[in-house]
Amino acid sequence: MFILETYLTKTTGRIKEGIRKAWFWLAILAVEIILQVNTAVLVDSSSRLSILVTNLISLLTTFFLCFFLDTGILQKVIFSAIFQTAALISENICVTISSLLYSGTLTGYEYDISMNLMSKIILLIFTILLSFMKKDRPKHPKEYSVLMLFTPILTVCLLALMPLNRDYINSHISFFSIIWIYIAVINIVHTTLVERLADSYASRVYASALEKQLVYQKEKYTQLGESYKKGRRIIHDIKHHNEVLKSYISKGKYAEMYDYLTSYSDALEKTYIKINTGNLVIDSLITNYNDMAAYSDIRFIYNLEVDNARIPLPDYDLCIVLGNLLDNSLHACEHLPAGNSFIKVNIVSDRTDRFVIIIENTYSQIGSHSGHHSFDHGYGLDNVRQVTEAHHGLMKTDAADTYKATVIIPITDRKQRYTPPVF
Repeated sequence: MFILETYLTKTTGRIKEGIRKAWFWLAILAVEIILQVNTAVLVDSSSRLSILVTNLISLLTTFFLCFFLDTGILQKVIFSAIFQTAALISENICVTISSLLYSGTLTGYEYDISMNLMSKIILLIFTILLSFMKKDRPKHPKEYSVLMLFTPILTVCLLALMPLNRDYINSHISFFSIIWIYIAVINIVHTTLVERLADSYASRVYASALEKQLVYQKEKYTQLGESYKKGRRIIHDIKHHNEVLKSYISKGKYAEMYDYLTSYSDALEKTYIKINTGNLVIDSLITNYNDMAAYSDIRFIYNLEVDNARIPLPDYDLCIVLGNLLDNSLHACEHLPAGNSFIKVNIVSDRTDRFVIIIENTYSQIGSHSGHHSFDHGYGLDNVRQVTEAHHGLMKTDAADTYKATVIIPITDRKQRYTPPVF
C-alpha cells in the first residue's frame, strides 16, 4: 500500500483538488483487500491462468486508483502498465536471486513471506528510481537520492543472505516475524523521512532564490521608477527652459540663446531615455543596460520592432524575463577583455502573432553557462522559463560560439493579434 501510494503521488501526478487524501487511502486499502481475496480464492496460484487473472486484477485496480489523480486517460493507462511491469520485473528478480542462492528447493509460507517482502523492496527501489524521472520533482542534491536508495538496497541484500532453513525459522518464528515487520517499517520510515528532508532542502533553496528574485525585482522597479521620475523632471524643466529662451528672443540675445540651447541639448541627451517603444519596461531596461554596456566597453546592439499594444506579458512578468536575460548577458560579457564583447537584443511582436525576445552575447566558454546554479545563471533562467511556460511560451538556450537565449510567447488575445492593413 505504501509503495502504491508513493508511486501514484510521487511518480505519476497529484491527487485531484477536492479529493481528500483519506478517501485516496481508503481506495488503496480496498484495492489491497481485493488483491488479498483474489490470492485466497485461487486454488493453484502457480497456474498460468491464476497468474494472468492476478496480474489483470492488479492492473485494473491500479488503473482505477489513477482516477484519483489529475492526469489524462492515456497517462492513466501508461502509469498503470508501468507499475504492473515494474512489479513483474521485481518478482522475476526475486525468483532469480532465490534460484541462485537456494536452487529453488525451499517452499513453505515462511519462505514465501521472506521472498514476497524482498520483491516488494525491489519494487520500492523501482518506484524511487521512477520518481527521480518526474519533471516537476523538486531539485535536491544527489546525496539525498543515494540515501533514499541505500536502505532498500541494503534490505534486499539482507533478505537474500537470511538463513531460510524451514526448521530453523519455525524454531525462531517470533524472532523472524519481528525481523520481517521491522524490515517493512524501517523502509517505510526511512523513505518517508529522506523524502521530507529532500523536499525541505528544496523548499529552503527555492525560498532563498525567491528572496533574491524579490530583491532583484525591487531593484528593477526602482530603475523603472527613476526613469519615470526623469521623464517627469524633463517635462517640468522644459517649461522653465522655454521661459529662458523667450527671454533671450525678446532681448535679441541670439548668441547667448545658441549657447544655452547647446548646453541644454547635452544635458537632455544624458538624462533622456533614448529608447521609445511606448513600453516603460522595455524602454527603461534597454536604456539602462545600454549605458552599463557602454561603461564596460561592451557593444550593445538592439533591434526593437515592438507594438506596445501587442505585448502579451504584464509589466511584472516582462521585467522578470527581460531583466534576467539582460543581466546574464552583461555578467557574461564582463568576464571578457574590454572591447572584445557584444550584446545583441532583438525584441519583436511579429505578424505571426508571436512576441519574441532574442538576446545573443559573447561569453567565456570556460565555466560560463555550464549549469552552475548561481542566482544569475541558474535560478534567473529558471524564473524566465517559469514565466514563459506560464504564458504558454517556449524558452530555448544555445551555447556555441556565442550564447543565445530565445523566448517566444504566443499572442493569444484577439485584441492584440495582428490585423493586416486594408488598402
